[in-house]
Amino acid sequence: MHGITKDVVLESTIHGIVKDFQGHQRIGFSLEGKLNRKDFGLTWNKLLEGGGLTVDETVNLSIEIEAIEL
Repeated sequence: MHGITKDVVLESTIHGIVKDFQGHQRIGFSLEGKLNRKDFGLTWNKLLEGGGLTVDETVNLSIEIEAIEL
């Protein structure tokens, strides 16, 4: 991101393995993690009139995957 590469730790959760109507196995799982956008050189922000900032430093990552064995 922004020309910077860093490792990000993601927690995984397996939601289950099932066999579909065609006999293929399917697996569903999630990946979640957080990163600090300033670690990647993204420092822009703007102060709001009522206080607070426009963009938080923490970015929440949430990935949902379903894979099929063919």
